[in-house]
Amino acid sequence: MKALELRAAAGHFASVERRLFEIAGGWVPTVGEPEVKVLLRVQSFAHAWHADLWDEVEPRSGPAIDDAIGQAGAEAGGEAGAALRPVLDAVEDATRTVERLGGLYRVVLPRLADAYRALSDEAVPASDGPLVRALSLMLSDEIPAIDEAERLIGGLPGDPIPHQQRIAALLADVWGAGMPELR
Repeated sequence: MKALELRAAAGHFASVERRLFEIAGGWVPTVGEPEVKVLLRVQSFAHAWHADLWDEVEPRSGPAIDDAIGQAGAEAGGEAGAALRPVLDAVEDATRTVERLGGLYRVVLPRLADAYRALSDEAVPASDGPLVRALSLMLSDEIPAIDEAERLIGGLPGDPIPHQQRIAALLADVWGAGMPELR
């Protein structure tokens, strides 16, 4: 992956992961189900760590970055993260536990995991080793969490489908425009 592409992707995904940390962590005191509290607490810290991993793999300097990136390039990751703000705000605004888990674990996180897999598939292990390792670590957190949330959703009252459809529609509106190019 080229340094400029990685810088944009890393800035974007770090921003998204920080927002997911805030969302999941903010829900912990407001949900009543102990198992859900544990899942959200563990996942909130995982998302904070994922943001740190993205910061660590983001190229900071070098000829390609110093000469080509400029201020517009430095802001690209933040702009991409801002494009997803309405989606993540809608996820956060859910009031029922089943809707919260449905929006986050059935819509947002599976799409994020797909993006991470795509980045990993496009990476060149010889030059992108740290990126491949970071993506592997992130996916090893996300996939089991999605499975655990699915188990919990099945035992909760209510129907998450309408909220999930709303989140999916919002995500479809911005995903292409708000995401770094994945080739």
